[in-house]
Amino acid sequence: MARFPISNSFYIKGLLLLTLLVLNFSYLYAKIEKYHFARKGMIDLSMDSLHTKSIINLKGEWEFYWKKLYGPNRFAHKKPAKITDYHSIPGKWTEKKIKGKLLPYKGFATYRLIIINPTKKQKKTLQALQIGHALMANRFLSFRLWFNGKLIAWRGVMRSVKNTKGSKQTLNLDKRIYPIKSLKQWNEIIIHISNELYNQGGFLDTLLLGEHDKLIKKNKFWERINYFAVAALVFMALYNIIIFILHRKEKTPLVFGLFCVLGALY
Repeated sequence: MARFPISNSFYIKGLLLLTLLVLNFSYLYAKIEKYHFARKGMIDLSMDSLHTKSIINLKGEWEFYWKKLYGPNRFAHKKPAKITDYHSIPGKWTEKKIKGKLLPYKGFATYRLIIINPTKKQKKTLQALQIGHALMANRFLSFRLWFNGKLIAWRGVMRSVKNTKGSKQTLNLDKRIYPIKSLKQWNEIIIHISNELYNQGGFLDTLLLGEHDKLIKKNKFWERINYFAVAALVFMALYNIIIFILHRKEKTPLVFGLFCVLGALY
């Protein structure tokens, strides 16, 4: 039987190609999302860098209330709630210090962001919120999300000494895009996060504000990219496993094939 000469450099080049593809997709993802930072719990949509954007990433400094589950009624009170600190989103609260000590992974907190000064066009078009995949996929984290006083998304049970009304609602959410009413001049997002089991507590993913159709289009684009990547990994896995079966002395094809299988499953 003829022997196909396959050098280790072939597999090194394959790994480099996969790495370049991942980096390229990450760059495209960043370009699509129109990154911008919230400052001190607020985003001003009238800024030159934002007023023409169809998708806005709401990452940055959110108000952070540790061991508190404040709902819309609490923030509507004349006496404002005392802010524990500002916390960068996305981020782990286990990396945050309060009174000189790192916070434990077990716990609960309230995050709050104010969105102000949308343009007339933004009021008509920015009518959907998208929750990041990592938060939705993590079944160990419970959360609730309000937009302008309305509870629009939740999952799991909030753990606290004083549970607020509705805290025992449980629902496994599969969708990630939620319609919202037209923006006002002053808009409020409140998120409760509760963690009992996962070793990285916090708001671990992005939250996007954008045009409903654009968000759906972006998701479909990345679904196609994901399908293509899985198909390519499966093909490379089968090819290399067949090479190993034909030439059992060559161990490298087996290792590379198993690596591709793991990549496809991930």
